[in-house]
This record gives sequence, C-alpha cells and structure tokens, in this order.
Amino acid sequence: MTEKDLKKLPPVFSCKLPIIMDDVFYTIFNKKKMKQALQSPVHQTTLIDRLIDSMKTKAITTLNKKIVGIISDKDNYKDSA
Repeated sequence: MTEKDLKKLPPVFSCKLPIIMDDVFYTIFNKKKMKQALQSPVHQTTLIDRLIDSMKTKAITTLNKKIVGIISDKDNYKDSA
C-alpha cells in the first residue's frame, strides 16, 4: 500500500487478517443434565444449544485475544511519517 492508496481509502475500511486457529474447544456438562436431555426432545435441544453457545464463546474469546495481539504489535505500524 502506498501513500496514494492511503489517501483514497474511506475513513473506515476493512482488511483481512490471516489467522489460523488450530484449537479444540471443550465444554462441560454433568450427568444430571444429560439424563434430563434424554427425557424429551425439548430438553435435548436446550442442552445442545447451551453446549454450542459455550463452545462458541470460548472460540470467540480466543479469536479476539489473537486479533488484539496482532493489532497491538508495534511491528505492524509504520513509525515514520
């Protein structure tokens, strides 16, 4: 990206960060909840939704930490204007 390109950019623009996450996100459930889930489809759906939300939250938190690390890295910024 050159100075000319920088002037053409709108005030807000998007870019792609090459981030690869090679992690497994576990979730915890107890025996009592599993027995409840087996009693009816509604309980089963509720438990599955909670487990998925738990795993999504962990993945989003990890991704946000990675993005903050990239954004905060001094080497990613040009210090001479």
